[in-house]
Amino acid sequence: MKVAVFDFCETLVSFQTADAFVKFIIEKSENSTYQEKYNRYKFLKKIQFYRLINLPYKMKGGFPSKTNLLKIISGMNKEDINNYAYKYYQEMIKPAIICDTLEVMENFKRNGFTVVLISAGYAPYIKLFAEEYDILYLTNEFSYKGSIFSGRTVGNDCYGAEKVARLKTMLGKENIEYLVTVSDSLSDKPLFDIAEEKIYVTKSKNIKMKGMKLLCWEK
Repeated sequence: MKVAVFDFCETLVSFQTADAFVKFIIEKSENSTYQEKYNRYKFLKKIQFYRLINLPYKMKGGFPSKTNLLKIISGMNKEDINNYAYKYYQEMIKPAIICDTLEVMENFKRNGFTVVLISAGYAPYIKLFAEEYDILYLTNEFSYKGSIFSGRTVGNDCYGAEKVARLKTMLGKENIEYLVTVSDSLSDKPLFDIAEEKIYVTKSKNIKMKGMKLLCWEK
């Protein structure tokens, strides 16, 4: 099996989408409780309160700020989250798609590659992109108690070495004959390390990455 793996944030879209999604929900919901929690979150972040309490989580390779921000919308109904995800996808994601990278992705599909989007973002909107372009995806799934969001994601953050583990679980290590990794971030080094072809996505035309092809994009 020939596989092309794509990162999402600043690879297929031009911004970091995870925290932006939560902030989008807080703003659009006009829920005073969420706004109060968000204001408290910003204050604690400003005084660096989270730096110490999140150190163990950060040492595991995750993003503590994501976890703290996500807890703000705990208690929200799954249907409401999915409705906000659709609006977020239409209003924020689609206008920010990087056409150069999208074209490369479509070329791999036409050439018989299995395309897998692997992102540390969130499933409610990631799955909408994957469905529209008919590709596989691995990302952080929201955890629900019934239909109520728990404020957490399922399992480890889909980041770094966790991406490799999930890819091998999905496709089977022995089934991947040729792997291409496309990403803007060196946090994806574990994916780059196992790839036969490495494509580094960047806005800079002056950067040089040893052993990698460069994909320079402009909006």
